Amino acid sequence: MGWLVVPPPITPKSEENMKFDITKKIPLEYDDWTDCWLEFRLITFGEIKELMGKRITADEIENNPQKNIEATNQTLKILEDNFINGFAMSEGKRTEVKKEDIKDLPIEVLTSCFKAISGEIPPK
Repeated sequence: MGWLVVPPPITPKSEENMKFDITKKIPLEYDDWTDCWLEFRLITFGEIKELMGKRITADEIENNPQKNIEATNQTLKILEDNFINGFAMSEGKRTEVKKEDIKDLPIEVLTSCFKAISGEIPPK
């Protein structure tokens, strides 16, 4: 007769979305930016799905600027919510980036980061 193996109890999922510890460190390779990078958790399918609901066309941007603002704000929120840490250059000095600083980064940096954590850019 064999032993009966009882699996451990399943921990119920919390009401919050679970965040997995899969991160990506995105190098900031600009002139005079030495040892600068931003690290984010990779975004979830749920976050992408929510953002896809806010997808807009060029005509909508022109005719409904509010919709563009909403989509931009949602993208920024996703970046802020998944930000871990990083460093960037500010006034000629390497400076630690905080979550509240994300909105002040150049749009080129934010666009690159979003593409990288949403799977649009292959990992380095």
